[in-house]
Amino acid sequence: MIVPLLNRNFILLWQGQFVSQVGNQAYLIALMFWLLENTGSAGLMGLVLMASSIPAVVFGPLAGAFVDRHPKKVLIVVSDVVRGCSLMVLTITIAASESTQLIVATLVIVASVNGMAASVFNPAVGATIPDLVPSDRVREANSLNQMTAHVASFLGLAAGGALYSLLGPTVLFAADAISFLLSGLSESFIQFPKKPAPTQGQGLSGYVEDLLEGWRFVVGQKGMLIFVVEVATINLLFMPIYILLPFFTTDVLGKGSAWYGVILAGMSIGSILGLIVVARFKYTEHPSFVALNLVGVGASMILLGVAKNAYVGTAIMFGLGFLTAQINVLVFTFLQLRTPEVLRGRVLAFTMALAGLATPLGLGLGGAFIELTGVHVTQTYLLLGSIAFAVTVVGAISRPFRTFLLPTKIP
Repeated sequence: MIVPLLNRNFILLWQGQFVSQVGNQAYLIALMFWLLENTGSAGLMGLVLMASSIPAVVFGPLAGAFVDRHPKKVLIVVSDVVRGCSLMVLTITIAASESTQLIVATLVIVASVNGMAASVFNPAVGATIPDLVPSDRVREANSLNQMTAHVASFLGLAAGGALYSLLGPTVLFAADAISFLLSGLSESFIQFPKKPAPTQGQGLSGYVEDLLEGWRFVVGQKGMLIFVVEVATINLLFMPIYILLPFFTTDVLGKGSAWYGVILAGMSIGSILGLIVVARFKYTEHPSFVALNLVGVGASMILLGVAKNAYVGTAIMFGLGFLTAQINVLVFTFLQLRTPEVLRGRVLAFTMALAGLATPLGLGLGGAFIELTGVHVTQTYLLLGSIAFAVTVVGAISRPFRTFLLPTKIP
């Protein structure tokens, strides 16, 4: 699975991402604990996290036009360097200042800057992968990237708490800054294939026209639009299920926090296995397999609503992790391979922005729905699962959707 991907350029990109991802997970631990110890405010935690996620939704589509217009190598390197420098500013502020207000303000600014940099970095990397590996290996490359993110998350989160107690927040923030700078250094040695620059309009109107061109392409590809909307809908519906898992564990399954950890671990193990399967077997690209995966997610949500046993609940979450990991890889791969190179950044950025919007909406609406209606967790799971199942079945029998999934060569 991995050997065909081991070319110099992909390794440089992959290792840079891995280093920065590990550092960033440790940073998140340090961020949360510092805010808890110095402010005790959950609202401030939410504000900082919101500051990092909003740019992806607001600036994401325009960032995609930016990616298609400028050299991707420069954008990737500069994005990581900007994040490294902003985190170094945060490190210096925490080390030199005793003002909690100043540090919190710096945290919000740094989170916003890093969010804007990420809104450029992510579609640039996604648009770059098909240029660095053979077209029949894009699926494996995406799977390896996501598997690396899982491993980096595990390592960073596992070590972050202990390192915070041992070294303090300043060292962890500095380590994250250095990890991004090292990532930028690694990426600076990537050699990209030389291609003629596309002819584009000038000024802001040119960027707007680029953005509209990308939007028209997605809307014009009916099967692509159905695929993107289906995945975003699943993401929207799954977020309330995820945020209600603690209540599901205690109120429905009658278990404590230990089983909550077991259920989350089951989902993580399922995700890793799903990533291995989707990378290893080419049949995962078959339209029927993709459609069944999507329908399987909706069916699993319904089953979660009728589960009363902790072992059964864990098995269902394992299955959800297995299915959603494959879907995440396949949707990215299909968009990369079915989109012309000159539009790839815009299409990927639009998809990421849609997914980024679905996540906070799902989290917020899920909690509000429970609070306002008083509906039981089981009833909520059944309702959301039924909607997801209906949406995925309609997509699975759609001719444009299945046609979009058929192998196509894009220039």
